[in-house]
Amino acid sequence: MAGGKDLREMETGKPEAPAGGGPRPPGIGRPIRFQTLAVGAAWLAAFCAAATVYFLPPSDMFLTRPMGGNRFVTPMLFVGAAVFGGLGWLVMKKRGLLAYSKPGQGRWVRACAYLGFAALAMAAAVTLFAAPGLKSGWYGEVPLWSTAVFGKTFELRPIFFPSATVFLGAVIGFHIFVNRDKVSDFLVETQGELRKVSWPAKREWVGSTVVVVILITFVALFLHFADVGLSWIMQKLKIGF
Repeated sequence: MAGGKDLREMETGKPEAPAGGGPRPPGIGRPIRFQTLAVGAAWLAAFCAAATVYFLPPSDMFLTRPMGGNRFVTPMLFVGAAVFGGLGWLVMKKRGLLAYSKPGQGRWVRACAYLGFAALAMAAAVTLFAAPGLKSGWYGEVPLWSTAVFGKTFELRPIFFPSATVFLGAVIGFHIFVNRDKVSDFLVETQGELRKVSWPAKREWVGSTVVVVILITFVALFLHFADVGLSWIMQKLKIGF
């Protein structure tokens, strides 16, 4: 029976629920969901990368000339499809790298690491999206799609795809990095060490904060008046400019 149970767990990828319908241990099923989410994000990144390649050439090149009367059917469409197919094959070939290791352990530290890096990646993507126009189809004057919501117009322009590729690619790379054995062990141990920290009482940290604010204010005022006084003295002595 034990051997049959182990075989079923290997086939499904997760342990069976306890007999009698009891609650599952924490973390059961999470690796499959996280890996599925990561694979989906990788496929989305592959599509955005292919769209980036499709819109990359300037609009006056022969590679962007419409074929068959449809402005979206150009030679670059086949190049983009090849890029999407190659990246999709790579995603399926290396999907094991997108696994989520040690589920249920160090959840808060790992979640903060994901959110912090995602914020940095989003800042980079927004910076690219707001960059000045280049001689490329990315910054096409004709939007691909637009709609008005509460009087404000929202447009989808080709520059969205390289921006999304930067964001998704960075997050997927970070996901692969933090799920390496040494890195995941470090994050799990970090949360374990944080639980051992003796946090001060509310009255104590409020008092400490007030003392720090007063000290910083005093130092700032001292430096300000010292700067003003020295500037006045130097002007009177006609020293400097």
